Amino acid sequence: MTRYSEELHNFEHKLKNAFDDFLKRIGLYSDENKESHYKNKKITFFNPKLDFHENDKEYVVFTELPGVKKEEICVDLIDNDRVLNISGEIKQDEKLEKGKAHIEERRYGCFRRSIVLSENVNPDNITAKFHDGVLKLIIPKREPTKSKKVSIQ
Repeated sequence: MTRYSEELHNFEHKLKNAFDDFLKRIGLYSDENKESHYKNKKITFFNPKLDFHENDKEYVVFTELPGVKKEEICVDLIDNDRVLNISGEIKQDEKLEKGKAHIEERRYGCFRRSIVLSENVNPDNITAKFHDGVLKLIIPKREPTKSKKVSIQ
């Protein structure tokens, strides 16, 4: 192992431990099985991959959610329409919960992504489409307000 790869490995280990410590402090982590627990229910968390783009008229968000049904996705705006939340849960097939798994690479559990938006969004005209495991959100921008001349009396 080269010195560089050792340093990278050590950094990755420290970062993982810091994140685990944070989850322990807020009560969402158990040392037993390296999975999170919430209200005595075993839950795993993950962040789906997303792309966030901007052009003159709008913001566009693409989020990869393979294996998720449209009905299991929640998109909402909070904090005076400044924060966009994409959340949901991928449930494991009940048929597969019993027995021995030889390979498990698919993700199950809760997910949430939050994006802080600028003040120029038009929250009333956001559109969402879900096709082939990709959620596409189009967030239009507000028209810039024109300056007004105020007469002094």
